[in-house]
Amino acid sequence: MSKTILIVEDNAATRDGLSALLRAHHYETVLAANVDEALSSCRNGLSPALILLDMILPGSDGWKFIEQRKRDRQLASIPFVIVTGLGIASEAWALDLGAAALVRKPINIDTLLERVRQLAADSPGTPGS
Repeated sequence: MSKTILIVEDNAATRDGLSALLRAHHYETVLAANVDEALSSCRNGLSPALILLDMILPGSDGWKFIEQRKRDRQLASIPFVIVTGLGIASEAWALDLGAAALVRKPINIDTLLERVRQLAADSPGTPGS
């Protein structure tokens, strides 16, 4: 049974590329272009093993998602990785925000896959719909 990864990324090329990469490594993916789509998917029964979260998103940004995640018991149990090109981003910064890890853009594929393998393997998340 493959694990499901929720990808929250507004850039369609990046979102689709991450999805193709992860599917090639036997993960299921659910895509969200913004925070509202991501929250809606989770509130409608999706229980991903891991969330890949861009921080700069249209409308509600990654910080808003993190705040919502803290208030929702189901979401709070799902690990997330911040995937960003923000200059202020560091591993310590991401950990302070509650993330399990940081992956910088441009994305190093080996680093991303290693983080996903580590975190999805530890997660009880089940495949989404």
